[in-house]
Amino acid sequence: MSEQLLEGKTADSTWERGLDSLSRRDHLRIWSEPDAWQGKPMWFSASTRDIGATLSLRRRKFIDLVNPDIDEERERVVRDLTLSGCVDAVHYAPRPAMPHSVANASGRELQTDGAIAIVELRDCDHAVFQGISDGPELVIRPRSKFARYIRTQVLSSRDFWRENVLYGAFDLARISVRAIRRSRLRRENGQ
Repeated sequence: MSEQLLEGKTADSTWERGLDSLSRRDHLRIWSEPDAWQGKPMWFSASTRDIGATLSLRRRKFIDLVNPDIDEERERVVRDLTLSGCVDAVHYAPRPAMPHSVANASGRELQTDGAIAIVELRDCDHAVFQGISDGPELVIRPRSKFARYIRTQVLSSRDFWRENVLYGAFDLARISVRAIRRSRLRRENGQ
């Protein structure tokens, strides 16, 4: 996870959630605020979702491609907190000076409505999904560490293969060959 600064300060806590791929992840960075608001401690956070990776020739390394809809990730964080039962209230504060479209470091356009979510937290004692059991528990991931390791390697290599330039060129060539063959067959059949 790359380092991001808020008023020159690095995040106090960083969290990353993998989405079964090297190139798809959620990032959450949290900064503590020394000042209190209405007698309560304040925390600031920033969240992004990586949706892919690309090779940057200028930087000579792979860089993450961030979901261009910044608000979607903000809503995901608010939803997850709400489902955990930790939210007392959510407020949205507009930022009129915030542009609704900006370019990030890789030159891709990012869109936002410019608002920030203000979430008032409480003790997390009543999660929405607490006590729900409509059937047998589903196995979400393989039980053995070896099986999880193999699964991760297969998914990562599959995504690396599918998201690189060579595969893109191969896929384009394959689609082109199929289209040419179909066109020839139509002409031969008089269609």
